[in-house]
Amino acid sequence: MDFRNLPQEYRVISSKRGVALFTSMMLLVLVSGLALFILQNATTEMQISNESSEAVVHAYQAESGIEQALAWFNDPAKSPKDLQKFFAKPKCEGKFKNQDKPFASLVEDLGETITFRFYNTPKTPKQQGLCTVEVTTSSGKAVTIDLSPNPMPPMKEEISTSTTEMEPIKRFAKRFGRYFIVSPEGTLEENKKDVGTFNTVFSDGKVSDRPIFIDVVEGYSSRDPLQIGNGSYKGYFYFSGDIEIEGAFGGQTIEIVDNVKPDKFDLSGFFYTWGKMIIDGQFLVDGAVCAGLGVEENADSQLLVWYNENYSSGTYEGVLPLIPKYHPPKGK
Repeated sequence: MDFRNLPQEYRVISSKRGVALFTSMMLLVLVSGLALFILQNATTEMQISNESSEAVVHAYQAESGIEQALAWFNDPAKSPKDLQKFFAKPKCEGKFKNQDKPFASLVEDLGETITFRFYNTPKTPKQQGLCTVEVTTSSGKAVTIDLSPNPMPPMKEEISTSTTEMEPIKRFAKRFGRYFIVSPEGTLEENKKDVGTFNTVFSDGKVSDRPIFIDVVEGYSSRDPLQIGNGSYKGYFYFSGDIEIEGAFGGQTIEIVDNVKPDKFDLSGFFYTWGKMIIDGQFLVDGAVCAGLGVEENADSQLLVWYNENYSSGTYEGVLPLIPKYHPPKGK
């Protein structure tokens, strides 16, 4: 066929069809390439997300295991029978005999086995009594944790005015205890919710082994002393401001003869305030008290403390003696 004899219109149409076909093919290649890129990118993002999720899970597994181990470390009698001898050894002081003997515990809710190994830290002036625990999950991921004494200071006298830095204690209470803020009305707020007066929250005496921190926030909290009515309190209480204590079990003063220890107390534990402690009436304490700006009493006040000798070394029943300092998870 002699294409030279075809009409001009036919040749133009054929040319346009060729261009359209070429353009379509190019678009198909571009779209396919873009789709492949998106698919590969999505796959990479999913892999990153999965790895990140696994890292978080492993970190939580290690953290759960560590806190369980610390609970047993603090109270060996509550650990499994086959581990009680392990935890009854010296607490990372001197030569720690168990440093080469790991132990494993199954975290049932996670379905993971976690292996621990404690190491004694060489005794230096800055590291006295510290130790390290290595935690390995059954997936092979490992975390190394430094353990250090909790920041709760020793109370070397039954009534003292020597206070320490409160910020570390506040952080410790937020993590292992309870943290409150004094509201503008003088009540207590926990997690931004008003929970009532000090008496409402604590007068039942159920709090015994969790550090409590009650904070006065500048520009928000009431500037008046926190009011503590008569009641039977139990626990370890830190205050960043002034407190005023009514005491006397509802006005019924107990007669104390020859300093004989009574059967009941207004407080079992301690009150530790950065500010001033004002006593109205009789206030009987089994433990210790500390007031940075001193204790103020009137003519009818009576503050009597039966000192708990364990407090002199910073030993507080039920409170973890060692707390973890976490490091980022590392793969083995």
